[in-house]
Amino acid sequence: MTKYTKIHDKYYDLTKFKHPGGDTAIWEAYGRDATTLFESYHPFINKEKMKLILKKYEIDDPGNIESDIEFDYETEFSREIKQEVCNYFKENNINIFWDNDKKILVFILSLLKIFGLYFHFSGYYIACIIEPFFSWLFGVNTFHDACHFSLSKNKTINKIFSYLSPELSQPYDWYYQHNIGHHVHTNIKDKDPDLYHRSNIRLTKKIKYKNIYKNQILKIPLIWSFTYIGLLFIFPFELHINKLYNNCVKVYNKQSNNELILYISMKIYFILAYIIYPYTQYNFLYATGYVLISRILLSLLFMINAELTHIHEECMNIDDDWYKHQVKTAYNHSIGSKITTFFSGGLNYQIEHHLFPGVNHCHHKNLQPIVEKVCNKHKIKYKSFRGYFDAFMSYCKYIIKLGYPD
Repeated sequence: MTKYTKIHDKYYDLTKFKHPGGDTAIWEAYGRDATTLFESYHPFINKEKMKLILKKYEIDDPGNIESDIEFDYETEFSREIKQEVCNYFKENNINIFWDNDKKILVFILSLLKIFGLYFHFSGYYIACIIEPFFSWLFGVNTFHDACHFSLSKNKTINKIFSYLSPELSQPYDWYYQHNIGHHVHTNIKDKDPDLYHRSNIRLTKKIKYKNIYKNQILKIPLIWSFTYIGLLFIFPFELHINKLYNNCVKVYNKQSNNELILYISMKIYFILAYIIYPYTQYNFLYATGYVLISRILLSLLFMINAELTHIHEECMNIDDDWYKHQVKTAYNHSIGSKITTFFSGGLNYQIEHHLFPGVNHCHHKNLQPIVEKVCNKHKIKYKSFRGYFDAFMSYCKYIIKLGYPD
């Protein structure tokens, strides 16, 4: 495994570097231009100090690292928004990880997930609703933060929780799709895998129009119901075979033997527990209904929370300023709603999450007015819907529009 990386046009050999967030936190940088990963996960750290640390590992150009898109990370806007958010944490004497309320919530959600699994393995048919719903609430409130290394300051806790939602995804797949692909290159053609999940639907005008996209809005219910299969099996399979995630994100790093064994074991567990097991509890017809209902429900829960915050006409404008780019390519909704924040795992504060992916989502509600104030000062449109319905209607309108030639 190559442990070379590129940050701000300088090259480093990180073989002997011990990252305080753990090996996984630095693993994403290996083999690639990691400038945006470096900047987005270290917004509040003294950059001069970081440069002195990195200088110890600086090397000549190894000749096998491609340059990435060049963003500007030190503009007037970016400096002010980072400083204002940093001041919030300093003045309130809190850290960027989970607070006590979030710890209690994670404990309760863990019990709910166990409760859902109990119903599932006890052969209760109602579990086809209970299990995916509780699994979603647990996963979106823990797995997502853990894979962004923001659930806890303890790297072991982050790693454990990143493996506890195999019915949603596994960390190895998720890092490529989400952290390395989507967050670094949000809504950028040929870079963001989220724009290319499905070849039979058009999510941006930059995808050339084909007749297959005509009336594509009619495909949305089916696509939303089974996107889950692509995330769990199709794209991960391509990731290992083609060394390319969804034709967008290049794979440079192999899993260790222990991680590969764990990865395969979790995939097998999912198939046995969620696909095969129901057929041992019910007759064929009931078992098929159970599997379809439970998996489709989880897929719909995922899509309604992931798709409605980026796929809108106003979100397809890019910017050279990375921080402005994150504001322009995201939409918030249901600001101030504790229920929606709980149900979406904080994804209703998508702007704040994309600006500061290393911050636990329990802080987003307090960061939101700070971010909006700075955006208004710099005349950057801060976009938000009142709720799910408005977001969904805007999404549908955009999908319909893309179903016709430009």
